[in-house]
Formats: sequence, C-alpha cells, structure tokens
Amino acid sequence: MHIVKHNLVFKDILQSRTSTDFCIVHHADSISCDIFDIQKWHLDRGFIGVGYNYFVDKKGVKHQGRPEWASDADARGHNYDSLSICLEGRFTKEKLQEVQKESLIELMVNIKKKYPKIKFMRHSDVNNTTCPALDCWADILSDVDIEYNKILEKSPGDLIKRIEKLEKTIESLDKKVDRVVEHFDRKFNKLDLKIEE
Repeated sequence: MHIVKHNLVFKDILQSRTSTDFCIVHHADSISCDIFDIQKWHLDRGFIGVGYNYFVDKKGVKHQGRPEWASDADARGHNYDSLSICLEGRFTKEKLQEVQKESLIELMVNIKKKYPKIKFMRHSDVNNTTCPALDCWADILSDVDIEYNKILEKSPGDLIKRIEKLEKTIESLDKKVDRVVEHFDRKFNKLDLKIEE
C-alpha cells in the first residue's frame, strides 16, 4: 500500500500516543482541498501542524499527515488513544466517490492488520458534530471486516505452506548430512584398515 509522504514541518515536538484503541474518520468539510490546505487551516487554528495522521483525496491517493506513531489533534478526548483519517470532501453536500471509498477501506484494513483490536469510529461518534456525514459508514465497516477476514483466512494456509516448505528443507538437509556422514564413515573405515595393517 502506497502512502505519499510530504515531510510536513510542525511547530513543536510531536507526542507519541499512549495507546491505539480507535481510528477516527473525518471529512475535510471542503469540496476541494489537499493536505497542504489542511496543514494551513490547522496552523491558523493554533495547532502545531496538520492534526490528522492520514488524508485520502478524491482520487484515492493516501497522504501522510502526522506520522503514524504520533498523537493526533482531531477529536477532543481521543487525541492520545487514536489514529485519524481525513477524507477530502464535504459529505453533507456530496457523496463519497467509489475510488476514495475503496482507498479508505484499504487504509483501514492495513491499520487493522497492525492494531487488530482497533475500533473504527466517526468523528460524530465521539464529539458533537456531523463530521464526516457518511451515509455509507455501515457499508465501509462491513467491507473492512470482510477484507480483514479474508486476510485471516489466508494466514493459516500461508503458515501451512511455510511449514511444509520448511519440512522439505529439513528433509533435504537430513539427506545431505546422511551423505556427508556416510562419506566420512567410508574414509574412517579405510583409515582403520590401514592402521590395522
């Protein structure tokens, strides 16, 4: 999964999260914007820089805001126990584009792989706001679960294949060791015969 990094400058030292219990999804409340607009808006509001960890634009391109390890500044009461994703758009006035939705789901699945117990929430689930106003939120959560479960289903099969490959490698090594031992046995037997003579 590709995430564009912009090396944004922050006015102060970023703090680490104390835990990663939640991932909170937002919209930018702007029909058209980019990560640099978000950076400027947040600086103007007195933040040390962009408050979100990720930004997904309407083309589905994923951008890094704050580093993933850093606490965010996006949802009162949850800045030290959550990651955050912001979507380009104003979903009180427009619909989430399919390519952007797919990119969001991919990002959420990737986050869930790293933090399996994480709970995905909308900004409106934790603060008094309409953000992100996604009428397809239930579908997004369902798709994330489906994709994540596919990964879990593949994992045991991958593990079995790796074990089988390892067993074949060990078997091959055993045969090589047997041949080496056999070779040295013959050499030592010849040596014993010469010594006895």
